[in-house]
Amino acid sequence: MDEPVRPALVDEPGPPAPAGGPAPLAPEDRAAFERALREALRAPEVRAALGRPGAPCTAGELRGRALAAAGSLAAEAAPEYAALLEARSGAAADPPPPGGEGVRALAAALVVLTPLLSAAAAVIFLLLGYGLRLADVARTPADTLVGTGWTAAAVAALAGLAAGGGLAFTAARHRATGQGATGQDATGPDGADLAARGPDGHGPDGHGPGGAAAPGRSAAQAHAAWEEALLRRGLLPWLHRELGVTAGPATAHPSTSTVP
Repeated sequence: MDEPVRPALVDEPGPPAPAGGPAPLAPEDRAAFERALREALRAPEVRAALGRPGAPCTAGELRGRALAAAGSLAAEAAPEYAALLEARSGAAADPPPPGGEGVRALAAALVVLTPLLSAAAAVIFLLLGYGLRLADVARTPADTLVGTGWTAAAVAALAGLAAGGGLAFTAARHRATGQGATGQDATGPDGADLAARGPDGHGPDGHGPGGAAAPGRSAAQAHAAWEEALLRRGLLPWLHRELGVTAGPATAHPSTSTVP
């Protein structure tokens, strides 16, 4: 009788991991494990082995076994996972100062409102002042209102110039950041040339795609490197053993076709 598929990603109970062993998968990384498993099941050699007559198991059975053995399979990419956890802890080490968001929101509101309020005050004061002058009553208050109105108009003009300059600077910085991110994506773990890696996805330093131990690696880069190592060193070799597939050194990324 076929082994039932286990839909949930729950590791089977076993002996506790020894001190200094690979870290267990965090709950937020289990979805990434399932995604890498789907990619591995889409590999051409795996699909060919599943489609031949007399295949030892089905894709559903393999998926259930892999989910049950998630901990041991993920241990094959332990260095990359340790680098991912380190990158996450580094990103969370310097939280923004308390109230920082509120201060920035207040400053942005002032930048927008100051020109508008100053312009409105200038219009009101100038209308009142020149109205009193035309009526030829209360000459001194009229002069005061006119002077205040022109002062408010000058404040509105300066605040508008400052707000425009700030918006232009922010737009230029965002544009430069977007261009930098685009260039990074073109050369990052997802867009790197596989020819620079070994047959198991290792970089030249032997730590994983692009070098899992590279300093300054962002959490997103470390996560991509871990998924790549999990796929190449953990899931694909395991599937090959289960199906009796002899994988050559030029094993490529899984195709995007649907898993049977």
